[in-house]
Amino acid sequence: MESTITELIDCLEQEHRALLAEDVAALESIVARKERLLAALSSQQAGGDRRTTAALGNLLTRARALNQRNAATLTPRMAFNRVRLNALHGARNGDAAVYTASGAFSTR
Repeated sequence: MESTITELIDCLEQEHRALLAEDVAALESIVARKERLLAALSSQQAGGDRRTTAALGNLLTRARALNQRNAATLTPRMAFNRVRLNALHGARNGDAAVYTASGAFSTR
């Protein structure tokens, strides 16, 4: 379990770098890898002494913090893209549509 969490932490670090670089191709493979690791973690059982359990808890806390950092990195970009899309469809502030849902130009 420890190696899976360590691998997840590495994956989250790679995800952050890809987010900053806006590398969509890298993100696709990284997200797929992250999903596999999370699935593997959910099927594994923690066990061992208190020290092992504490170490796993610390690793999981680190992974959670990295995941939250990545979400915080992504959230403003998603909001910005939403504004762009709304502007293209004329939904912002009740403006006339620039493009229709089918992609055709509209002057209304």
